[in-house]
Amino acid sequence: MIRILFLTRSLNSGGAQRQLTKLVHALDKSCFEVAVAVFYDGGLFWKEMEKAPGVSLFSLGKRGRWDLHRVWSSAREIARTWNPDVIYGFREEGNILALPLARLTRAKIVWGIRRSTKKLPTHDALAFGLFWLGAVMSYAADKVVYNSLCGLETYVNRGYSEYNALIIPNGFDTAYFHPNPEAGKRIRSSWSVSDREFLIGSVGRLDPVKGHEMFLEAAALVAGSHPEARFVIVGKGSDRYLNMLKSRAGHLGVAERMIWAGEYGQMADIYNALDILALCSKEEGCPNVVGEAMACSVPCAAHDVGDAARIIGDAGMVIAPGSIEAMARAWDTLMTLSEDGRRDLGHHARNRIIREYGLESMVARTARLLEGLVPSGKGSPVGSWPREERLPGKVRPISHNGECGSLSSLSGRR
Repeated sequence: MIRILFLTRSLNSGGAQRQLTKLVHALDKSCFEVAVAVFYDGGLFWKEMEKAPGVSLFSLGKRGRWDLHRVWSSAREIARTWNPDVIYGFREEGNILALPLARLTRAKIVWGIRRSTKKLPTHDALAFGLFWLGAVMSYAADKVVYNSLCGLETYVNRGYSEYNALIIPNGFDTAYFHPNPEAGKRIRSSWSVSDREFLIGSVGRLDPVKGHEMFLEAAALVAGSHPEARFVIVGKGSDRYLNMLKSRAGHLGVAERMIWAGEYGQMADIYNALDILALCSKEEGCPNVVGEAMACSVPCAAHDVGDAARIIGDAGMVIAPGSIEAMARAWDTLMTLSEDGRRDLGHHARNRIIREYGLESMVARTARLLEGLVPSGKGSPVGSWPREERLPGKVRPISHNGECGSLSSLSGRR
């Protein structure tokens, strides 16, 4: 039995959080004992993680950006008492924390890098420092896992270690993300979108890097020649940015065609409501929204950023980054396909995801990695659970098998 501790910042909405949640659920619990430690408790995927069978969920109780002592104290206590064989950081904060914890427990170290930032975060001193600290410390990890070729190339070119790097692409749960016309109709009805209208959507957090302004500009180009076109932006962000986008939509003359959907939990239903998924991002790693939409048989038009082109292949349309006119033409091409043509393209997209990017493949690759790091017989003995009996009274798991435990030092909230 191999004991693995995942470290991540939060379980808020996002592709990385969804991937971690799916991975933790799917790992074979007859081979792995799994715990997840989160800097900030709560978030869209919190309850789903709580319900993961055979998984202990901890909060490190972080209360603010500089509340580092609390995080370190809680994480150190968990690492010493839970005694993992592998510590797996998920994104930058988890990666950095994994190294000193692994030194305490002699655990193997895995880093997970989930994006392909081309521009250094010079606007944020802490993020800038973490990026370069990560470059120096990456050589000490046993493995650095990237979810995209683009991400690996970008980080290695910025000084991250190459010798211990490997790619495990995101895996998409095609049992959850699947065609469901009835669910799509319910969503469309709630948005007052008729069957005769053509709905083009952007899905992702409200952040300038996601290219929402380009989406609106492409919408303005398409709206004139396609009166049946409607547009939706799904995602959460700052009110300031949202209000700016709404003002921009009004200036472009598409405000009445727009739907501002906010954040949703049942994303499979959202994809099924769309006729086209548009990815207008300025940069990506392995864009989850593309794979998820394709799994729902939704045709995609995407900028050639990150691994979008690798995922789509010949099952959608890939456009040069930053070209608003080309994005509008791609939408026009997909809208003018026959109904049978769009259906065939959607089926081809789903089959490609099943074949190349299924959740099972990602989980199997991760399991092989973890098993390869821990020599046979060196893991924890089977049957050593329940772990709660070994933990000090003030540090107890929030969840194991979906049941809540008591909290003390780990109960802080954001």
